[in-house]
Amino acid sequence: FQAVDIEFTGNDTIIVSSVINPGIFRGVRQYGIWLFSYVEPREIATYISHAGSGTFYAGSLGKGVFKTTNKGLTWSIQRNNLYAHTLISQGAASYPSVDTVFYAIGLGGTVYRIKNYGANYDTLKNFLLMGSAVESAPTNPNFLIVSCADAQVSGMTFSMGTIFTSSDGGQNWTKVDSTYMPTDFLITRNPNIIIGLCDTFLIRSTNGGTNFIPVFAKPASLSNLAGLDTIFVATDDSVFVSYNRGATWQFLTIDPGEGTDEISYDNNQKILYLTDVPIYRYRLLSGILDSIMFNGYYNFATDVAPNGSLYFLYYGDTLYIARSFNTGNTIEQEPFPISHFFGGLLACNNALFYYEGGRRFWVSTDITQTIKEESTRKDMPLFFVPALVKKNSYAKVVLGINLNQHQRCSINLYDVSGRLAKEIYKGVLNPGIHNIDFSTRGLNSGVYFWGIETGEGFKTAKMVVY
Repeated sequence: FQAVDIEFTGNDTIIVSSVINPGIFRGVRQYGIWLFSYVEPREIATYISHAGSGTFYAGSLGKGVFKTTNKGLTWSIQRNNLYAHTLISQGAASYPSVDTVFYAIGLGGTVYRIKNYGANYDTLKNFLLMGSAVESAPTNPNFLIVSCADAQVSGMTFSMGTIFTSSDGGQNWTKVDSTYMPTDFLITRNPNIIIGLCDTFLIRSTNGGTNFIPVFAKPASLSNLAGLDTIFVATDDSVFVSYNRGATWQFLTIDPGEGTDEISYDNNQKILYLTDVPIYRYRLLSGILDSIMFNGYYNFATDVAPNGSLYFLYYGDTLYIARSFNTGNTIEQEPFPISHFFGGLLACNNALFYYEGGRRFWVSTDITQTIKEESTRKDMPLFFVPALVKKNSYAKVVLGINLNQHQRCSINLYDVSGRLAKEIYKGVLNPGIHNIDFSTRGLNSGVYFWGIETGEGFKTAKMVVY
């Protein structure tokens, strides 16, 4: 068991909090032999305290406080908002999908599926211990890979496994490796090609997680993996890139800051972000390395959503969450609801998660609706613009504009980099309400900005194409 604590509940009964087999066991002594039953398997339990009349409390590494009123036969959770204990490192969570389903693996080896903006948790598997990485395939959400330590017994044969895969969403698992124990995984668009990060070297599989081989090594520790088919990894002072899904690697750029703790990549705009102060921005298409200026003195967490929205946390006079929908050219910020940090960001198109390592999750689902819109005059004409529009819609989408005088009007749609994506209207309009039709045909998913100019000024508004 590797017991943390043992308490007697009677002359011949005990309860044991355990690390190796995470949870609580109840032992009964019969004829000099102790027989044990697994009474609480949900999480590594810590110390146990007797509260009288058959009541005991037990701590845990993150599930909260366990309580029993029947001498350890059954246990209930008194606090259940500490699920982020599963995320000790960034690799212990998969990349969130558009519908905000992602996976996490705890230090105790428990795999969770997290759904509905964190409202629901499904326990998929309790491995033996030491969960360190989990990832789901971007093109097949039912394919999962985890890094952990688990024992398997077949007859009289005992074996250990370190990497396991599932092809049915975590219901059944297959051992595929017993040599490496990565702290992060990256699955490319081809789910057969998987990269694993093992501190100072990378491993690669070309057949769905089996037969990993080392492909890249450095004396210094490597940070997290970023990218999809073009893949990046960083040391303390340099960033390296693979253009062939991890088969070969080459030097990309030197980190001009004090050291890169984290990298994230915008697959749409081909921009790599290096977490530092300031945040450095490497434009892959042009090879230009510049920086994003903000009023912070310590930035520690950055992530990019699939649609290119950039988020980061930093300290100014307090802790701030910042976001940018145009690759960092303009930044919006507001105080973060907690005053300390230990964790990181997980960004998807419809929500932003922050995990407080060892403690809990925070989630925001108003990541687009609360963005302030700018205008050159407060008395600009009233515009009606759709906030959410379906991609490749052949049906007409209506933009409304209410003018108070006869004037010229120009309406354009720009992408997050400021490039003209579509010219919607250019001409002269009479006073009154006008409905202007357009289609998203030809547009990629992501964030766009309306630019509406009349004789009275200029106004911007935001739209998300999904």
